[in-house]
Amino acid sequence: MKTFKITVLLFLSFLFNSALFSQSAIKKGNYTLSGSASYSYSKNIMDNELSDYTLKAYNFGFSPAFGFFISNNLLVGGNISFNYNELNSISTYRNIFGTPVTLENKSIRRHFALGPDIRYYFTSLGFLPFLEFAYNYSKELATDQYGHVFNFIGGINYFISNSVALEPFIGYSFGKYKNPDQDLNTFSVGIRVNYFILKNE
Repeated sequence: MKTFKITVLLFLSFLFNSALFSQSAIKKGNYTLSGSASYSYSKNIMDNELSDYTLKAYNFGFSPAFGFFISNNLLVGGNISFNYNELNSISTYRNIFGTPVTLENKSIRRHFALGPDIRYYFTSLGFLPFLEFAYNYSKELATDQYGHVFNFIGGINYFISNSVALEPFIGYSFGKYKNPDQDLNTFSVGIRVNYFILKNE
């Protein structure tokens, strides 16, 4: 019971501190810097009597953003993102003479996107929920493919200091691409770090 009480007191303390920090962060004239970085690696191996196949995938993403409060609670800004994807495949099989033959293939895709966004914060105790809409022009480098992407994001800012907030979010994006023509719908969940530059600092 004592541990439970301490946990509750710590939580309420964090909540109270976050509420104090958030009051001055979303005022007109303040700036924000935020962003996220991601890396993933996967390896898939398929073996059978006739052939062996290995696929390795690497993905790296970086997405910084900047914003300015044009009025209390209302933020406008811009964002930019870069994504690097690499696929390496190795397949080995035996030809009709029983000799092992190995085929290797490597493909690299690099996407660059940028565009404006607008976000509105809803004043709440401790947590600052927000809704955001963003547009991005997306281009795959070294190819003719380009697209228009529309992003809808909802989340909260939880302040751990006067100017730093953790930002868990849920997002949905719809993209229309050309060369080749395709539509892409994406659902995302993640967490970012948001840094507030207060005008009185």
